[in-house]
Amino acid sequence: MPLELARASAADLRKLLEIQFAAFAEDPMNAVMFPVPTPPSAFEKALERARNDFQDPDVAFVKVTDTDIGEIVSYARWFIWKHERPEEEWNKEKKRDWGEGTNVEAADAFVGAINEKRRKIMAGKPHCLLNILDTLPAHQRRGAGTQLVKWGVEVADQHGLPCYLEASPAGYHLYRGFGFEDVEDLNMDLTRWGGKGTQRYVCMIRPAHKLE
Repeated sequence: MPLELARASAADLRKLLEIQFAAFAEDPMNAVMFPVPTPPSAFEKALERARNDFQDPDVAFVKVTDTDIGEIVSYARWFIWKHERPEEEWNKEKKRDWGEGTNVEAADAFVGAINEKRRKIMAGKPHCLLNILDTLPAHQRRGAGTQLVKWGVEVADQHGLPCYLEASPAGYHLYRGFGFEDVEDLNMDLTRWGGKGTQRYVCMIRPAHKLE
Protein backbone atom coordinates (compact mmCIF):
# COMPACT_ATOMS: atom_id res chain seq x y z
CA MET A 1 0.00 0.00 0.00
CA PRO A 2 1.98 3.06 -1.25
CA LEU A 3 2.09 6.21 0.85
CA GLU A 4 2.16 9.58 -0.87
CA LEU A 5 3.18 12.86 0.79
CA ALA A 6 1.74 16.22 -0.28
CA ARG A 7 0.76 19.60 1.09
CA ALA A 8 -2.75 19.51 2.50
CA SER A 9 -5.57 21.72 1.26
CA ALA A 10 -8.19 23.61 3.24
CA ALA A 11 -10.69 20.95 2.19
CA ASP A 12 -8.58 18.35 4.02
CA LEU A 13 -8.73 20.03 7.43
CA ARG A 14 -11.72 18.18 8.84
CA LYS A 15 -10.11 14.83 7.96
CA LEU A 16 -6.82 15.95 9.47
CA LEU A 17 -8.54 16.82 12.74
CA GLU A 18 -10.29 13.44 12.74
CA ILE A 19 -6.84 11.84 12.50
CA GLN A 20 -5.56 14.07 15.30
CA PHE A 21 -8.37 13.16 17.69
CA ALA A 22 -8.14 9.45 16.83
CA ALA A 23 -4.39 9.35 17.40
CA PHE A 24 -4.40 11.50 20.53
CA ALA A 25 -7.07 9.26 22.06
CA GLU A 26 -4.27 6.82 22.90
CA ASP A 27 -2.36 9.44 24.90
CA PRO A 28 -3.08 9.33 28.69
CA MET A 29 -3.23 13.13 28.80
CA ASN A 30 -6.16 12.99 26.41
CA ALA A 31 -8.24 10.99 28.89
CA VAL A 32 -8.13 13.81 31.43
CA MET A 33 -8.53 16.60 28.88
CA PHE A 34 -11.48 14.99 27.11
CA PRO A 35 -13.36 12.67 29.51
CA VAL A 36 -15.96 12.16 26.78
CA PRO A 37 -14.32 10.77 23.59
CA THR A 38 -14.21 13.38 20.81
CA PRO A 39 -16.75 15.88 22.16
CA PRO A 40 -18.37 17.48 19.08
CA SER A 41 -17.98 21.01 20.44
CA ALA A 42 -14.29 20.47 21.26
CA PHE A 43 -13.72 19.05 17.77
CA GLU A 44 -15.29 22.06 16.08
CA LYS A 45 -13.21 24.47 18.20
CA ALA A 46 -10.04 22.58 17.24
CA LEU A 47 -11.10 22.71 13.59
CA GLU A 48 -11.60 26.47 13.88
CA ARG A 49 -8.05 26.87 15.26
CA ALA A 50 -6.70 24.70 12.42
CA ARG A 51 -8.44 26.89 9.86
CA ASN A 52 -6.84 29.96 11.43
CA ASP A 53 -3.41 28.32 11.31
CA PHE A 54 -3.98 27.35 7.68
CA GLN A 55 -4.21 31.04 6.77
CA ASP A 56 -0.80 31.71 8.34
CA PRO A 57 1.94 31.79 5.67
CA ASP A 58 4.44 30.43 8.22
CA VAL A 59 2.43 27.24 8.77
CA ALA A 60 2.55 24.14 6.57
CA PHE A 61 -0.02 21.35 6.79
CA VAL A 62 1.47 18.22 5.23
CA LYS A 63 -0.45 14.98 4.68
CA VAL A 64 0.32 11.37 3.81
CA THR A 65 -2.26 9.47 1.75
CA ASP A 66 -2.59 5.73 1.29
CA THR A 67 -3.15 5.77 -2.46
CA ASP A 68 -4.56 2.23 -2.55
CA ILE A 69 -7.56 3.24 -0.47
CA GLY A 70 -7.52 6.95 -1.29
CA GLU A 71 -7.46 7.95 2.37
CA ILE A 72 -5.32 10.42 4.30
CA VAL A 73 -3.72 8.45 7.13
CA SER A 74 -1.31 10.89 8.73
CA TYR A 75 -0.51 14.57 8.91
CA ALA A 76 1.87 17.10 10.41
CA ARG A 77 1.58 20.79 11.22
CA TRP A 78 4.94 22.54 10.83
CA PHE A 79 5.57 26.17 11.78
CA ILE A 80 8.49 27.57 9.75
CA TRP A 81 9.88 30.78 11.18
CA LYS A 82 12.77 31.94 8.98
CA HIS A 83 13.33 35.21 10.83
CA GLU A 84 13.55 36.44 14.41
CA ARG A 85 10.09 37.19 15.82
CA PRO A 86 9.36 40.15 18.12
CA GLU A 87 8.64 39.37 21.76
CA GLU A 88 5.08 40.66 21.53
CA GLU A 89 4.43 37.86 19.03
CA TRP A 90 5.95 34.87 20.83
CA ASN A 91 5.74 35.87 24.50
CA LYS A 92 1.98 35.83 24.95
CA GLU A 93 -0.61 33.38 26.16
CA LYS A 94 -3.76 33.04 24.10
CA LYS A 95 -6.90 32.03 25.97
CA ARG A 96 -8.55 29.10 24.19
CA ASP A 97 -12.21 28.25 23.92
CA TRP A 98 -12.01 24.48 24.23
CA GLY A 99 -15.70 23.72 23.73
CA GLU A 100 -18.11 21.67 25.80
CA GLY A 101 -16.99 18.28 27.06
CA THR A 102 -13.45 19.45 27.80
CA ASN A 103 -11.73 19.48 31.17
CA VAL A 104 -10.69 23.10 30.73
CA GLU A 105 -8.35 23.16 33.72
CA ALA A 106 -6.40 20.16 32.43
CA ALA A 107 -6.35 21.42 28.84
CA ASP A 108 -5.16 24.88 29.87
CA ALA A 109 -2.48 23.35 32.11
CA PHE A 110 -1.18 21.13 29.31
CA VAL A 111 -1.06 23.80 26.63
CA GLY A 112 0.29 26.32 29.14
CA ALA A 113 3.14 23.97 30.06
CA ILE A 114 3.97 23.42 26.39
CA ASN A 115 3.99 27.15 25.65
CA GLU A 116 6.13 27.88 28.71
CA LYS A 117 8.77 25.43 27.45
CA ARG A 118 8.66 26.91 23.97
CA ARG A 119 9.14 30.44 25.30
CA LYS A 120 12.00 29.33 27.54
CA ILE A 121 13.86 27.19 25.03
CA MET A 122 13.26 28.79 21.62
CA ALA A 123 11.70 32.22 22.34
CA GLY A 124 11.60 34.19 19.08
CA LYS A 125 14.58 32.54 17.43
CA PRO A 126 14.23 31.39 13.83
CA HIS A 127 13.40 27.68 13.77
CA CYS A 128 11.00 25.02 12.53
CA LEU A 129 8.45 23.80 15.06
CA LEU A 130 6.79 20.42 14.64
CA ASN A 131 3.57 21.36 16.38
CA ILE A 132 1.55 18.23 15.59
CA LEU A 133 2.23 14.86 14.00
CA ASP A 134 -0.53 12.26 14.13
CA THR A 135 -1.24 8.98 12.35
CA LEU A 136 -4.39 6.90 12.39
CA PRO A 137 -3.80 4.00 14.81
CA ALA A 138 -4.47 1.38 12.11
CA HIS A 139 -1.77 2.89 9.89
CA GLN A 140 1.00 3.47 12.41
CA ARG A 141 4.48 1.96 11.89
CA ARG A 142 4.15 2.09 8.11
CA GLY A 143 6.52 5.03 7.57
CA ALA A 144 4.05 7.90 7.32
CA GLY A 145 5.52 9.67 10.33
CA THR A 146 9.01 9.25 8.92
CA GLN A 147 7.96 10.97 5.69
CA LEU A 148 6.43 13.88 7.58
CA VAL A 149 9.47 14.43 9.80
CA LYS A 150 11.79 14.11 6.80
CA TRP A 151 9.80 16.80 4.96
CA GLY A 152 10.21 19.24 7.82
CA VAL A 153 13.90 18.67 8.52
CA GLU A 154 14.67 19.04 4.81
CA VAL A 155 12.91 22.42 4.81
CA ALA A 156 14.87 23.36 7.93
CA ASP A 157 18.15 22.37 6.27
CA GLN A 158 17.35 24.41 3.17
CA HIS A 159 17.21 27.49 5.40
CA GLY A 160 19.82 26.50 7.96
CA LEU A 161 17.28 26.36 10.79
CA PRO A 162 17.11 24.25 13.94
CA CYS A 163 13.97 22.23 14.67
CA TYR A 164 12.06 21.94 17.93
CA LEU A 165 9.29 19.65 19.21
CA GLU A 166 7.81 17.98 22.27
CA ALA A 167 7.97 14.20 21.88
CA SER A 168 5.45 11.78 23.30
CA PRO A 169 6.74 8.32 24.23
CA ALA A 170 5.26 7.00 20.98
CA GLY A 171 7.25 9.37 18.77
CA TYR A 172 10.47 9.75 20.76
CA HIS A 173 12.60 7.17 18.95
CA LEU A 174 11.46 8.38 15.54
CA TYR A 175 12.73 11.87 16.33
CA ARG A 176 16.00 10.58 17.76
CA GLY A 177 16.59 8.89 14.42
CA PHE A 178 16.46 12.29 12.71
CA GLY A 179 19.06 13.83 15.02
CA PHE A 180 16.77 15.42 17.61
CA GLU A 181 18.43 15.73 21.02
CA ASP A 182 16.85 15.82 24.49
CA VAL A 183 16.73 19.28 26.08
CA GLU A 184 14.23 19.10 28.95
CA ASP A 185 11.42 16.92 30.24
CA LEU A 186 7.82 18.11 30.38
CA ASN A 187 5.99 16.08 33.02
CA MET A 188 2.23 16.23 33.52
CA ASP A 189 0.85 14.93 36.82
CA LEU A 190 -2.36 13.23 35.72
CA THR A 191 -3.50 12.60 39.30
CA ARG A 192 -4.48 16.29 39.51
CA TRP A 193 -7.48 15.43 37.33
CA GLY A 194 -8.23 11.88 38.43
CA GLY A 195 -5.77 10.15 36.13
CA LYS A 196 -2.97 7.77 37.01
CA GLY A 197 0.70 8.62 37.32
CA THR A 198 2.72 11.14 35.33
CA GLN A 199 2.87 11.51 31.56
CA ARG A 200 6.35 12.40 30.31
CA TYR A 201 7.08 14.35 27.16
CA VAL A 202 10.56 15.32 26.01
CA CYS A 203 11.46 18.74 24.60
CA MET A 204 13.87 18.09 21.75
CA ILE A 205 16.02 20.17 19.40
CA ARG A 206 17.63 19.18 16.12
CA PRO A 207 20.56 21.56 15.58
CA ALA A 208 20.72 23.55 12.37
CA HIS A 209 22.22 21.79 9.37
CA LYS A 210 23.02 24.03 6.42
CA LEU A 211 23.00 22.30 3.04
CA GLU A 212 26.14 22.84 1.01
